[in-house]
Amino acid sequence: MKRYTILALLLLALSVNVLGQKDKNTSGKSAVKHLEFKQTVNDAGIKYMPVLTIQNLKFTDANGNQALNASESGFLSFTLHNSGKGEANNVKILISSHKTDEAIVFDNPTSIEAIYPGQSTEVYIPLSASDQLDDGTALIKISTEDLNNVKSTTEVITIETIRFRAPKVVVADAVFSTNNGEPIKQNLPVFLTVLVQNIGEGEADNVMAEFQIPDDCIALGKSINNIGHLAKGEVRELQFAFVPTNNYSEKEIPVEIDLKENYGEYAVSKPISVLIGEEILAVNRSIEKNTIDAEGEIVVASLTAEVDKNIPLSQKKNPNIIALIIGNEDYYSRHSGNNHESNVDYARNDAQIFREYAMNMLGVEEKNAFFLVDATAAEMKESIEIVSRLANKMGPDAEILFYYAGHGLPDEVTRAPYLIPVNISGANLSAAIPLNDVYTQFGKSGASKVTIFLDACFSGGGRNSGLLAARAVRVKPKEELLPGKIVVFSASSNEQMALPFAEKQHGMFTYYLLKKFQESEGELSYGELSEYLEKNVAIESLRINHKDQDPKVSVSNEVETEWISWRFLEK
Repeated sequence: MKRYTILALLLLALSVNVLGQKDKNTSGKSAVKHLEFKQTVNDAGIKYMPVLTIQNLKFTDANGNQALNASESGFLSFTLHNSGKGEANNVKILISSHKTDEAIVFDNPTSIEAIYPGQSTEVYIPLSASDQLDDGTALIKISTEDLNNVKSTTEVITIETIRFRAPKVVVADAVFSTNNGEPIKQNLPVFLTVLVQNIGEGEADNVMAEFQIPDDCIALGKSINNIGHLAKGEVRELQFAFVPTNNYSEKEIPVEIDLKENYGEYAVSKPISVLIGEEILAVNRSIEKNTIDAEGEIVVASLTAEVDKNIPLSQKKNPNIIALIIGNEDYYSRHSGNNHESNVDYARNDAQIFREYAMNMLGVEEKNAFFLVDATAAEMKESIEIVSRLANKMGPDAEILFYYAGHGLPDEVTRAPYLIPVNISGANLSAAIPLNDVYTQFGKSGASKVTIFLDACFSGGGRNSGLLAARAVRVKPKEELLPGKIVVFSASSNEQMALPFAEKQHGMFTYYLLKKFQESEGELSYGELSEYLEKNVAIESLRINHKDQDPKVSVSNEVETEWISWRFLEK
């Protein structure tokens, strides 16, 4: 095990410095000894005795925490003073401790040749702890004895001892990203954000992280990172970029994150990979910074919300569910009339993670999952029509699952609500998607169950400033009559806005929707979900965003008495 190094101070342990020493030439030294010898004998020939006292007994450790850690070195120091009239010769240092010799080892200094009356000597005693040291205290007693069995005073020092606590350096999280959320392609840079964290109880030193990529991939920048010291729970964020060249022919790109630390046994390397052609959508990330909670427990750092991980996995697929999932975030770059504030923060991430829940937890088959990000009016209209027709052809067992995160707007005259594609500014709703048309097409499809989640508001507001920020008064959207067998979970009510949960990188409504799905593993009723969303979103919106946001549920007449007992998955 490693022992800390004491530099200049430990060098002093090899020698004893006598304070008040006279001229160092031979004749001067002899004169001093002769003079002092005469002073130690009185007229009757009786020799005076020395009086030795230990003063300023201190402990100094390598890491400065005023405790002795397992495998750490340090030293005791004190001043040995002779206040008597006699000379002390061949003075030995006596040390005792109730700790075992295996736990603390003392390097006893050689005996002190002489301490003359009125003089003092500085004494340094190196010590070291083994990895067998336990938690508690070490009671150490120090005394001295000279050639004539003259003992000094006995001083006691109590030192806190700390058992060995191993570090554990891990990759807490790792996320790939690309420019503008493009799919992974050859000759395009791939970015990898990694959180390296010490989740062990002990401190880690000399931590190194190396990124290893396959041949025919070119690293952009350094591959080796010297992280240095990581305290308990401490996190370090690393950025790595590389380019798969045209010569790279594999479908998967493996990346090895090789971790090392000083002991050589408490770091865990991690292999991760990304697929050529894989869509990397969630690029807005935040670090979980509270790595030590109120009870002192380590919280594993994350680049994503907890609902983005550990998504429940259903053992079987449901071929009857058709899902259409849309996340419209980037309104600025898709229409010249929009500004940066027109974007809907985290809508891509909302849709991407909801898709994973739909496929993994609810059992939606790949062929029945329609997924759009930053969709235009034509793309949205086409997908809505395809899903409706597909449900009609699949027969009465078909179910439709529709999720939308993005902007909604009401017509200022009719108050009819619209879904807003990214290529629409909001000033002209002629190309937007009337929400009533969505209800009508889905309701008349013949589907036995239509479930709609809308993380959007239709009052003219939005997660940022909304598409019509200059509008002085938000409009209460018109309530639409729902056909068929439809249940609609909406993020907000009346003139309210659908707000973000910035810390979790999701919409407030979507975060709690996913959280309930995760906690229940999908085994809950529509009524239970409704009650949960209404309570938690309302409370947390006031607490975090300081604004009201009250989710609501709208149902068609056909299911008014039965929807509350519908279940997402059977127990």
